Amino acid sequence: MSPMIPGPGGIEIDQDEFMSAVDAQKPMVRTRLARMGWSSKTEEVMATVISDAWESLGRWSSKPERPPLVAWVCGVARNTLHEWNRRERPGRIPGGTAQSLDDLPIDPPATTDQPDAQVLNVDPQAAADLIGLVRAKVIAQPGGVARWARLSRDALHETRGISARAELRALLFSTDRSTG
Repeated sequence: MSPMIPGPGGIEIDQDEFMSAVDAQKPMVRTRLARMGWSSKTEEVMATVISDAWESLGRWSSKPERPPLVAWVCGVARNTLHEWNRRERPGRIPGGTAQSLDDLPIDPPATTDQPDAQVLNVDPQAAADLIGLVRAKVIAQPGGVARWARLSRDALHETRGISARAELRALLFSTDRSTG
């Protein structure tokens, strides 16, 4: 049995049980970060999970029907990951508030804080023109206005954006760039 250590709120917690509950969350955190293109941030997020879980022990111990520690830490890990993702998600333009592709500025940000992103040397006007061609192609089809609204909105979302970006890539590569 590992030593009991004093936790927040005057409780005593088994050190090994706490670390085991935290370590059990690492595969979930790693998987979710990898899906967002931030696999290199696993240790950083896990450090935040440890801190948040430790600080929440007082709330956990005050529950009349205390849930298993591993279940509590799982909830803390999900909340921590959600908050971290909200602040740092890869699709976010630093300082931006774009709600759809149509809201994106023509000029790309000067720097990127996205470690897994590839920085492309693309003429911003040519990129805007190409997006315009794809938009025209989508809107010309039956139900195209609603489809474009969904695609351009969802493309910036970290989860729904996966399929929306794949659909946009397929449209992009099937678009004849010589017309327009």
